[in-house]
Amino acid sequence: MSNAKQSKRLTLASSGTLLTMLETLPGAFFFIDDAATIVYANASAQAMLGAPLEALRGNNFWRCAPYLVSTTLYQAVRKTKQARALTEVEYVSPVTQALLHVHLAPTVGGLTLQFHEVREPIWRQEIFPQGERLCIDDLDGLHTRIGILTPEGIVLDINAVPLDDAQVRREEVIGKPLAEAPWWSSSPGSQEQLRAAIARASTGETAHFEAQLCPREGIVLSSESVITPHLDADHQVEYLVIAGIDITARKRAEREIHALIDAIPQLVWTGRPDGYVDSYNQRWRDYTGLSTEQAQGNGWMQCTHPADRQRVLEVWQNAVQTGRPYETEQRLRQHTTGEYRWFLMQAVPFKDAQGTILKYIGTCTDIDEQKRAQQQLKTSEENWRGLAETVPQLVWTTSPDGRVEYWNQRWYTYTGSSLEHALGHEWSQFLPPDEYQHTLTVWHHALETGEPYEIEYRLKEGQTGGYRWFLVRAMPVRDDTRQIVKWFGTCTDIDDRKQAEQQLKESREHLRVLAETVPQLVWSTGPDGLTEDWNQRFADYFQATPEQLRGYGWRQFLHPEEYDHVRAVRDRSLETGEPYEIEYRLREGKTGLYRWFLARALPVRDEAGQILKWFGTATDIDEQKQVEQQLKISEQNWRVLAETVPQLVWTVRPDGQHEYTNQRWHDYTGSTLEHMQSDQWAHLQFIHPDDREDTRALWQHALDTGAMYDHEERLRESQTGLYRWFLVRGMPVRDDTGQIVKWFGTCTDIEDQKCIEEALRQSQERIRALIDSNIIGIVSVEGEENVLVEANEAYLHMTGYTQEDVRSRTLSAESTTPPEQAPLFQRALQEITARGQHTPLETELVCKDGSRLPVLVGGVIFQERPRLMVSFVLDNSARKELEQRKDAFISMASHELRNPLAALKMQTQLVQKRLERQSLHEAATALSRVEGPVKQLERLIGELLDVSKIQAGRLEYRQETVDLDALLHEVADTMQQLSTTHTIVVRGAAPHLLVGDKDRLGQVFTNLISNAIKYSPDTEAVEIDLSASEETVTISVHDHGLGIPREQRDKIFERFYRATGPRQRAIPGLGMGLYIVAEIVKRHEGTITVDSTVGKGSTFTVTLPCKRDT
Repeated sequence: MSNAKQSKRLTLASSGTLLTMLETLPGAFFFIDDAATIVYANASAQAMLGAPLEALRGNNFWRCAPYLVSTTLYQAVRKTKQARALTEVEYVSPVTQALLHVHLAPTVGGLTLQFHEVREPIWRQEIFPQGERLCIDDLDGLHTRIGILTPEGIVLDINAVPLDDAQVRREEVIGKPLAEAPWWSSSPGSQEQLRAAIARASTGETAHFEAQLCPREGIVLSSESVITPHLDADHQVEYLVIAGIDITARKRAEREIHALIDAIPQLVWTGRPDGYVDSYNQRWRDYTGLSTEQAQGNGWMQCTHPADRQRVLEVWQNAVQTGRPYETEQRLRQHTTGEYRWFLMQAVPFKDAQGTILKYIGTCTDIDEQKRAQQQLKTSEENWRGLAETVPQLVWTTSPDGRVEYWNQRWYTYTGSSLEHALGHEWSQFLPPDEYQHTLTVWHHALETGEPYEIEYRLKEGQTGGYRWFLVRAMPVRDDTRQIVKWFGTCTDIDDRKQAEQQLKESREHLRVLAETVPQLVWSTGPDGLTEDWNQRFADYFQATPEQLRGYGWRQFLHPEEYDHVRAVRDRSLETGEPYEIEYRLREGKTGLYRWFLARALPVRDEAGQILKWFGTATDIDEQKQVEQQLKISEQNWRVLAETVPQLVWTVRPDGQHEYTNQRWHDYTGSTLEHMQSDQWAHLQFIHPDDREDTRALWQHALDTGAMYDHEERLRESQTGLYRWFLVRGMPVRDDTGQIVKWFGTCTDIEDQKCIEEALRQSQERIRALIDSNIIGIVSVEGEENVLVEANEAYLHMTGYTQEDVRSRTLSAESTTPPEQAPLFQRALQEITARGQHTPLETELVCKDGSRLPVLVGGVIFQERPRLMVSFVLDNSARKELEQRKDAFISMASHELRNPLAALKMQTQLVQKRLERQSLHEAATALSRVEGPVKQLERLIGELLDVSKIQAGRLEYRQETVDLDALLHEVADTMQQLSTTHTIVVRGAAPHLLVGDKDRLGQVFTNLISNAIKYSPDTEAVEIDLSASEETVTISVHDHGLGIPREQRDKIFERFYRATGPRQRAIPGLGMGLYIVAEIVKRHEGTITVDSTVGKGSTFTVTLPCKRDT
């Protein structure tokens, strides 16, 4: 009921006489409504409270009357309201300690209270139970905070402890909300905790909470409080009792414990006496991935291996019930990997002086490696003998006194000793004398102390007598009483490592050499960045003295524009210890010019992570920077490029909308950029109607998939209205995330190419007509069996076969080739497989009637049908017959010319001698000039005879051992004497022996050197290079003369062929020399090749096999 309504009702019921009577009543008189709001207070009440009626009216009675408030009065007010009957109560004011007698009477809308101060008790109505009343009085002697509150949190009574701590008077607190007491109001967070707890308690719930209190400035206390509701007979909350104890010391101890726990390098946890696990250190939470809230209570079981949970829980519960220490092994799951590792779980109860358990403190120690080691040890012990025989070490065991009881087989194999010469102390005989005493001293020390034995020494190898380094280790094996029962040892061969260590030492010694050879400026500084050392290249670049470079002196060579930035970056690197990388310009001391360098530096740290030194390099990137600048200029001018290339260039956005078209596009199509941007498909109007649908579909597919667009289409030229073929290509441009940001495209005019393709098609038709003609035989061979599948009429006519024979698939390349020609046919197949075609070859075909037909055959295969070979066959019988006649004539003519030429040579020599005897020297000299042409004619006749013999297969070869190196120098010396215009240079050596004909080989090199001299009239040198491998010897004859055109190179080794250039024709010769050379090299199982450039010279390379030992 509101104050306004009560006042109105009171006014209606009042009169001047009533007010006068109330004012004259003895004692203080109050009228309060049902909400305990003061409606009226007489003059005595006003005097008691020290406030006028205007200040009291409308305020809560309990807050305005601290001198009157008590638990007894509060209970009496509640009782009067509930019973609606007169009530009297006596109590001592908790503030003034005065004895008060109160009359309480229910009235309309509230209660009246009349207070009388009495000297002696009239009577005392024990509304507050004796036990509870004594509780507050008795607890004044304990350091416990006790208070009685209304369900709304108003203080009815409070003991002295909180008042003393806060140094406030009782009347400052009584009748006011406890949350506004100084020790609560100073901490808003604690204030909210208190209000929440009062709200819970006013519903009948007992509320527990911990909070921080600040009784006065500079004092902060931790308090554990409980608010207990007191219920009346109707189970309604009558009042609240709050009790709080100081737990500051406990909290401090807990913080120290938790700080200690977090510092322990183990998983640590704590539990309450009842077994409730309530906290975990950070290591535990990091390992399991659980928060403290998730793991409290039995929540920790979720990270325990399912197979361990029941056993571990039973052990923990038993420890809690018996108060004994807790210890067990279990597997815990690591949250990042999901793997389980073994832990030793241990916990001990923490007790107070009376032996009461206050806390359990537990640890989880990782023993996963230990468990694995135990398992491995078990396996190792079971199989150690087998292991000892398989490991790559020398394995041994001894008794406790050091006598060897066992060696594995590797020991006996290495030392070559027997069993009786290896056991006991006999092993020491394999030590080198200079290490014998030291080794035994270390071994006896290990036996005496029981410490592990480790030493490096050399052991003599029985087979070679040499010594190798070994790392020797031994461990004692102890029984349960820690007594040594045996020693187990190994000798590991470290000879290679020792050599590597020596090499490493040498490598470190060469570090300075490396720093001086790398193509960078190399330097080092101290931790403070002051330059201490540098390589010679560093000093040479700056042309500075050590004094000028040491410390920060090098900075004077920085470009002024970069000085501050370089210094800031370098200082930040020194401060953070991060690697240093920057680009800057340095002035070259000699020229004064600046060049760009990429500088990098890394810190060198000790084991503690402290920087000991900085090592750095500066790499010259000046040319790279220039290239980058050029690239930048190129990128800036790409639009200019797009306007200058001979294509129609365009770009579109990812959605296909045109963004740019170059001027050539506008000129060709007659459109503008604005027109192209008006519609995504505006360009279709310029495409030939027959091409539009394909263009639209392919372009849409490219936009949808991001695939490259490549299509041939016809575009209309605006001026003529004619269509021309274009190759249109579009490429997507993507950003770093792979998203298309635009399309870049070109339209290339391929009208001329299309015309060429049409011409090619017509040419192919003409080729088909040629194939069907009767000039050249054409046959197709397919499959691994090389079956003839097709033949034209010319082929059938020359061989006598019919189309029925071809269609029967009974003819093959093998059946139509003579047996002796099979190797030649196989080489042609290999060549055509490798090159797609083979060199035309002369062979014979077996005709249907069994006769043989000389033919010239060439063949090709096509990529689209690699199993199909097409051969072109030309009847060669007429040319063969002509060659036979020519060879016969040459052979006859050579023999017929040789005899008269020999007689002419003899007569010329006789006449020359007679003229010399007659002192007709001038005539003799003139006659001697005849010898040159005669010798030349003799050589030509000899070559003709050789050619004739080669053709007849009668050219004879001797088999003898040839010193090729000596032969080449002999030929070179002879040719040098005959040549006055050229210098013959022999380089290299070929210290190998060959099996062959020395004279024929000399003929080969004489011919090659002679040709090199003849065909290099404008140069002065012929070079011969010799080289050899284990299998072959290579001789290269190189001139700087006329050179041979590419198209003639494959023909120069043919009989009677000569290069056709005007300068070559002016040089005498019949074209027989290289033919003879090639045949001689071939008969020696060698090869000859030529590499030539017109105007720069030729190189003829002969490769011959070396003599093999049999």
